Amino acid sequence: MRKVFFILFALLLAGSSPSFASKWIELNPEKVKFRSQVIVLGTYNFKSKQKSSKGIFYGRQFQVEKVYKGEAGEIITAGIDSHDNGWAEEFQQEGGKFLLFLEKTKEARFLVPVAGPNGMVQVQAYQEMRIFMDRY
Repeated sequence: MRKVFFILFALLLAGSSPSFASKWIELNPEKVKFRSQVIVLGTYNFKSKQKSSKGIFYGRQFQVEKVYKGEAGEIITAGIDSHDNGWAEEFQQEGGKFLLFLEKTKEARFLVPVAGPNGMVQVQAYQEMRIFMDRY
């Protein structure tokens, strides 16, 4: 019985694919704002070819609608956690946008959200007006 267990265990290990796990520390909004080099509002283009990095982020084209901090063109490459693609695409299909607080890291050649989900804020249409009003 022990031999069967070890054989099954060995087969499971041999057939497994590499996976990434991530755990993010929650940062307060002031720290996220301070760490960010670029803050933009817009949407990811999930049909664009993704760019890889040394970490868990993939780079995707991001259509910029507004720039709140730093400099950014109309289209930039912004990182997204590999585990966030599904829900983020679904959120956008329902009319949502993202306010990204982006920073440079050693692991990627593109900007990534500060501490993962801390730098990726979901925005609905009615919230856009609030962001605009708070700024001015």
